Amino acid sequence: MQTDGGGWMLLYAYKHRKGTKYDLVTALPTSPDGYSHQLLNNLGISAGWAQELRFYCTTSHHNRVVHFKTNNRNIIQTAYDGNKHFSVLDWRTKTEKLNGHTAYLPDAADGVNGSGQQKAFTYFPFYTNGHYHWAISALSRFECDDFPNNYNYDTIHRIFVRD
Repeated sequence: MQTDGGGWMLLYAYKHRKGTKYDLVTALPTSPDGYSHQLLNNLGISAGWAQELRFYCTTSHHNRVVHFKTNNRNIIQTAYDGNKHFSVLDWRTKTEKLNGHTAYLPDAADGVNGSGQQKAFTYFPFYTNGHYHWAISALSRFECDDFPNNYNYDTIHRIFVRD
């Protein structure tokens, strides 16, 4: 709650332990070490209320850290309804790096996915093809600015919102 002036609410919290496979859970995260996510509309919060989203991830695969925020309305709309509204340009040009950010993403993004409700921020919302991915993909891949193509590393993925 102290980062970048505070006031952040946790929407996505996935602390993945290497070699484990869990289904993604739709519920309000109760801790940063949780294993669940929630959309703004399910919480009764309007898309217009949200002013910024903050993305954070780390992995045991390397030392880079993804830590940035955005006030891009397309990305915020995705946090509201779970459908993909963003483009590569939204990730590459409409973000601000925060303290500790050392990753290639989102600046190096050359692709987006995230089709299908509830998958927008879990299923490769931004990536560099064959090199750097953001993935919270149950039963297969957990990636943070890398591309091991497996679930064999510890990862932490968190997404926060504030007004």
